[in-house]
Amino acid sequence: MIATAPVGARAQAAPPPADVLPAPQVDVGDDAAAPPSEPAAPVGEATSPAPAERSAAGSAEPEPTEENETARRVEILTEEVQRLRERLVLPETEENRSRFGLGPAASRVYGIERGLSIGGYGELHFQGIVSDRSEGETNVFDIPRVVLYAGYKFTPKILVNIELEFEHAKDAEVEFAYLDFLLHDAVAVRAGLVLLPVGLVNELHEPPFFNGNLRPLVERRLIPTTWRELGVGLVGEPIEGLDYRVYLVTGMRSTGFGPGGWAAGRQHARQAIGNDVAVVGRLDYEVVPELVVGASAYWGGADQGELTVNDGGEVSVDTAMFEAHARLRTRGFEMKALGAYGLVRNAAHVALKLDPEGTATIGSRLAGAYAEVSYDLVPLFAPDAPFSISPWARVEWLDTELEVPELSGRPDDSSQNVTAVAVGIAAKPHTNVVLKAEYLDQRNAAGARMADSVFVGAGFIF
Repeated sequence: MIATAPVGARAQAAPPPADVLPAPQVDVGDDAAAPPSEPAAPVGEATSPAPAERSAAGSAEPEPTEENETARRVEILTEEVQRLRERLVLPETEENRSRFGLGPAASRVYGIERGLSIGGYGELHFQGIVSDRSEGETNVFDIPRVVLYAGYKFTPKILVNIELEFEHAKDAEVEFAYLDFLLHDAVAVRAGLVLLPVGLVNELHEPPFFNGNLRPLVERRLIPTTWRELGVGLVGEPIEGLDYRVYLVTGMRSTGFGPGGWAAGRQHARQAIGNDVAVVGRLDYEVVPELVVGASAYWGGADQGELTVNDGGEVSVDTAMFEAHARLRTRGFEMKALGAYGLVRNAAHVALKLDPEGTATIGSRLAGAYAEVSYDLVPLFAPDAPFSISPWARVEWLDTELEVPELSGRPDDSSQNVTAVAVGIAAKPHTNVVLKAEYLDQRNAAGARMADSVFVGAGFIF
């Protein structure tokens, strides 16, 4: 989805209630100690008593009472609470509430003028293994993620945005934490721990907005979501329908690469080694409101000065990834497609470093793709219903050892050549709440055992 500013009421700061003070007593000197003598009324004229005159004057401007002041203060507080409630409510539709590629809940800070925004999401599921169970594999109940977002807008142009994630009900992670300087719609400067703008899920990974209890296989093993690094860059929407993100970030560590991909090579800002850096960029274009196409590219060093040859010289390891994607929504259908291709230069040296005496190797070329379709059934029988029920299907192919370096006794591992088919259903009783169920079948070219499973779960954002 092309990033646009969130829709919703923007709370204006209410003026603080002014204290009501008693009318000041004015000192006019000794002459005011006694009222001047009034001339005697002519004989035959009636005179009005002074107390009655003072009472009449007082009725024109009654002094405020404690009850009136309390009522006024309650009214002001009620208005302020209503403004806060409007500010804290997440918009009810997905359109126009994602910003700079982030999910709707993560984008909330962009929708306020100043001050604090709070949001979050969570997901939970059950995995039951149906067939091809490997030794040690069991059925699992899990809370993969509970996330809190906190954003603060110092001025309309300067903000900080943070995602704090608790994984499996125990491990705490900082997913992102960055400063934005919103210079213009066309350009903002971003610095901090950022999500790399690669793929369909790495940035937009809130559970109501992807199908299945698990993220797509290609976006877990080939694109190592959640992929985040420290960096600085530019984001923006120079023209309507076109947005971009480009960053200079810390590079990966090739010592974490393995037969299954790059996931363990991410540094996550954990005292990240800065000997190598990488550049990553992305473009998305809204061809028509129903169709968005885009692409991203990543290139950078990954040796971090940790690889050497026998004579002590350093080995340079470079990594690259190219990815293209599209999403179409029309007549109740939603279709997604993604393809990705990765390269590792000097993969042979990495393999020898990781397993000097063994047979393991890593891919010098990696590739994968998937296609997915879903259809919302509810408009067929209740066009105006505020909920949705969408069956879906996804087909994936992935090979993290599409090509391996030529090393004696180290052939490619065909078990890394995987196909997967998933079919499921997603029900949304509310836009921000989803119930999920699916069946996942996985196979590999080596014929090695891969568990086929059913998943049942739920997710939410706020």
